[in-house]
Formats: sequence, C-alpha cells, structure tokens
Amino acid sequence: MGQGRQGPGLPGVIVAGRVLVAMSGGVDSSMAAASVLEQGYIVSGVTLLLEPGNTASSEHAARVSAILGIPHTTLDMTQLFNERVVSPFRRSYLSGLTPNPCVVCNHFIKFGALMDYASAGGFDYLATGHYARILELRGIYKLIRGMDRSKDQSYFLYMLDQARLGKILFPLGGQNKKVVKAKAASLGIMRAVQANESQDVCFVPHGGIAAMLATEVGPVPGDIVDLSGRILGKHKGIAGYTIGQRRRLGVSSGEPLYVTGIDAKSDRLLVGPRSCLQRSSLTAADVSWVSGAAPNEDTDITAKIRHKSGEFAVKVIILHNKLRIAFDQPQFGVAPGQSVVLYHGDEVLGGAVIE
Repeated sequence: MGQGRQGPGLPGVIVAGRVLVAMSGGVDSSMAAASVLEQGYIVSGVTLLLEPGNTASSEHAARVSAILGIPHTTLDMTQLFNERVVSPFRRSYLSGLTPNPCVVCNHFIKFGALMDYASAGGFDYLATGHYARILELRGIYKLIRGMDRSKDQSYFLYMLDQARLGKILFPLGGQNKKVVKAKAASLGIMRAVQANESQDVCFVPHGGIAAMLATEVGPVPGDIVDLSGRILGKHKGIAGYTIGQRRRLGVSSGEPLYVTGIDAKSDRLLVGPRSCLQRSSLTAADVSWVSGAAPNEDTDITAKIRHKSGEFAVKVIILHNKLRIAFDQPQFGVAPGQSVVLYHGDEVLGGAVIE
C-alpha cells in the first residue's frame, strides 16, 4: 500500500489505500473525490462515457480533477450501458411496466463493470457521491441511509452485496448537502462543476420517455377505458403513462381519473378513481438481500415502493425467490417494474422488483 497524497488546500491525514472515484462532473461526485483525498488516500478520478459524443461530464470532471491535483480518465461504457440499461428500459416501458434504470445501472455499471475495472487497476476502493453509509459490524457490512434524509439515495443501492460493500466508499453519507456545497465553493470546485443537478433518468431527453421511445417505434395509439370497459378516449402510446398517473389523460369525467392498469398487448390504458389504486399487498421478484440472507421473521420492517414515496410498515413472506409483502395500511400507486426496498430502521435489508 502506498501513502496518501495531499491536494491543494486539503490537509489530509495519511492513510493506506488507493481509491478510484466515479466522477460525473457534478458537485457530489467532485466532493467525494475531495473528501477521500483529504483523508489521505491515493486518488484517481474516472468518468463513464455513457452516450456517444456526450463528453460534457468528462470535461467538467477533468477540470475538478485539475483543481484537486489528481489524475483523471474517461472510460467508454456506451455499448454496455445501452445493452444493460437503456435497451431493457425501453422494452419494459413498451410492455407496460415502470422500470427503475438507476437501480439497474448501479448493479451492472457503477458497482459492476466499473468496480471490476477498479479492481483490475489495483485500486482498493471505489468511491461515489451517493448519500448513503456503510457500517461494518462484526465482519458484516450494513448499508445505511444517508444522514441527510432529503438527499438519501439508499433506495437505489439495495442490490449491493457483502463482497461489493467491502470495496466501496460513500464519503458524503454522513454529510449534509448544504455543507457539501459550501465546502465545494471554498475549494473553488463550484466554478468547475456542471450547473444542473443530474436527474434520476440521465438518458431520457427533455421531451420525456414517450418522445424517446417514439424515435424508435413510433407512438401506437389505443383506447382509454374505464372499469366497465367503456371507451373514454384515445391515448398516444402506453409508453407515456405509469400507474397512478392523473395528468395528461385527456378525458373528462365527473371525478378525477387515474391510470389503474396498462394492457400492453391490446394497447389499452385502464383508468378509474383513486380508490382503485389502493393496494394491501404486492409480490416482487429478483430478490436481493444486502447481508446475503433474509431477515428474521420478528424483524420490524418498513418499505418504500418508489424513491420519493412514503415509508410504511409491512409483513414479508418469502416465497422461494419471490416476496409477498402485506401492508399495514393500503398504499396508493403500486407500479409493476419499480423496486420495493425494505428497511429496518435506517438499515437497508434488501429489495425486489414489483410484479
């Protein structure tokens, strides 16, 4: 192990270890690099090229790296990103699901292919700007929410396992976003980063998901029907809708209507009152447990069915490689394709994909 090195204005403590930092050109990943550098690690930055010709993120990250005095490189993952994230996302939406590409990207790209790249390059750790924490207790790594609950990103990380958690650093997990931005300004980093915060789905254009898919297959119109099968109007393509959606339906009714179902085979959009969206349970597949094993039956568990959804108490029944999750109180807008993530207090236990 080599000694850590110190960047401009960063009086770090010398520790052992080499760290590769995933840098998107934004303030969070930039400050993740600054933080591990301050701790005394030997730091290098890397930016993933995910869209052909889009080098803006790499250019901003290179400027930040120059300020910090660390080497920086760009890694082309456009083909793998398209195969693992973008194409499955398109197929899911066209089949009537509401996928979560950020979970998939974290699993296969950031903490998959990039982690392999870091290991092959002799790095001890991969660091990112995620607002989450990792704690080790008696040889077991626990994934914990970020201290700043308004920025917590643990929902997107439930697929991380013990092998990967042992090689990951989340330097911002115990920090507040306002403090992070203030320190970035003091280091001169704010002038080099991208002005806009990254969005949840980075590859979807300004026109939205429907516009993105229209360039590939074109919109396929179909009927909007109520619970009795009565045709209320026409939609411009099911890819533009998700379960629980109320806006942009373009139909009139005596009460507010929501998307309650998507029939991809017949290109029909099913709508009804909000009460039709209340669910008392769900099933989910592709189960992943952070510890490698399911929690004890007497564990108090809460769940989130979307990143920005509320959290509620649940009972979990394990059915082979699936979960049956019963809610203490009915929940609104359960969308197949999204992830249900399970917590015990601030600890992420695991999650699965809603069927």
